[in-house]
Amino acid sequence: MNVFLRRRLLGLISVLFGVITIVFLIIHLVPGDPARIMLGEGALPSDVEALRESLGLNRPLIVQYFDFFAKLFQGDLGRSFNTGQPVLSAIIERFPATLILTAASMFFAIIIAVPIGIITAAKRNTVIDNLGMIFSLIGVSMPAFWLGPILVLIFSVKLGILPVSGSGSIKHLVLPSFSLGFALAAIISRMTRASMIEVLDQDYIRTARAIGVSEKIIFLKHALRNAIIPVVTIVGLQFGALLGGVIIIEIIFSWPGIGQLLIPAIMRRDYPLVQGCILFIAVVYIFVNLIVDIIYAYIDPRIKYS
Repeated sequence: MNVFLRRRLLGLISVLFGVITIVFLIIHLVPGDPARIMLGEGALPSDVEALRESLGLNRPLIVQYFDFFAKLFQGDLGRSFNTGQPVLSAIIERFPATLILTAASMFFAIIIAVPIGIITAAKRNTVIDNLGMIFSLIGVSMPAFWLGPILVLIFSVKLGILPVSGSGSIKHLVLPSFSLGFALAAIISRMTRASMIEVLDQDYIRTARAIGVSEKIIFLKHALRNAIIPVVTIVGLQFGALLGGVIIIEIIFSWPGIGQLLIPAIMRRDYPLVQGCILFIAVVYIFVNLIVDIIYAYIDPRIKYS
């Protein structure tokens, strides 16, 4: 296990290095001058140049790149061009809201999808199985940025039973978490069904049925434990998709998370804030996948790390 962890941590460092480099180059090469955006189109060229110098934007790109890394190793992500607030403080302030929304979406997806997957596997090739397939097709066909406004129109504008935006209560969490988790629920349900069917066709399941073990014990104790490994894999991978999707959902529902930092920062070319937000999301995503790999050993003792 220790060797495995060391290898993964080394891989984590290389991945983060690649993410930082790509993000740094993309955001600096995209047309748009932060100083010009901050001062407006009517600003004097001398004022724009003075602001660029104060922000360090007049230095060669390679110098800015190595300067960013030097500060990063000291735990300094820089300061926002627009607010002057330390980037790390701004992210830490907003991250709990993003984590709550992501966790709620994941929880919603799992409690809906896993039972559907088990039931459709038990009732394969029946009407119930076909209904499960229709649910999956609908789920993967409706992106969160489309489903969110539709839910707002129905439950907020028409029915008036849920708030349109903001945070502060469970009601505020319902629509954004449903919008974000619905597509994931469809994916997990199909994965659970496929994995359960594969396990149920194994010889040891037929042997358990032959000796009179009840179907409930077969499904919950023998089949589900072995079928859950691919589901854990897809949950870990889709967590990254949730982190990406939550950015848009936070904008739609005015949820006070990292998305409320990142999108305006991109529009304003706030380089330190954009780099910090994306780096933070990448770290969380890689860490979650590391946790998923470790969980494998506890789910299936046959898995060994060497």
